[in-house]
Amino acid sequence: MKSKLSSVLFSTLLGASALLAVQVRAEDAPGTPPPGGPPSGGEHKKAGEKGKMPSPSDRVEKMKENLGLSDEQATQIKEILTSETKDLEALKKDESVPMEQKKEKAAAIREGNKAKIDALLTPEQKAKADAARAKMGPPGAKGKKEKGKKGDKAAPAAE
Repeated sequence: MKSKLSSVLFSTLLGASALLAVQVRAEDAPGTPPPGGPPSGGEHKKAGEKGKMPSPSDRVEKMKENLGLSDEQATQIKEILTSETKDLEALKKDESVPMEQKKEKAAAIREGNKAKIDALLTPEQKAKADAARAKMGPPGAKGKKEKGKKGDKAAPAAE
């Protein structure tokens, strides 16, 4: 009787372990966002998160703080940035365009919108914006490693 009870208990535990393992693997499946991660649908990161561009609202708030934008300027700039975001997302999803052309088109979209935004700024605001842009560097340059920096090791000599 004791052996039968042990056998049933062991089988139950083994089955529960197998179900748990299947559930854990399903949660880790590709294409599913991690728990607490951003929902699908192209949403943007919150200020301070790494990886993606901040939302147009976050960008405008930062510009209001740094440049002293009026409410009217903020509204117009948010429209420009929202349109830019949609254009860049559409370009990113367009598989008919080669990567090199995507980079060129994205740069053209950003440059055109920069000119539209600059046209809305006062000379003082534009000077502050130019200084901030110069400090940040070109888009996409942040986080890329330069060759020869710390961590790069020469291949060991063959003997």
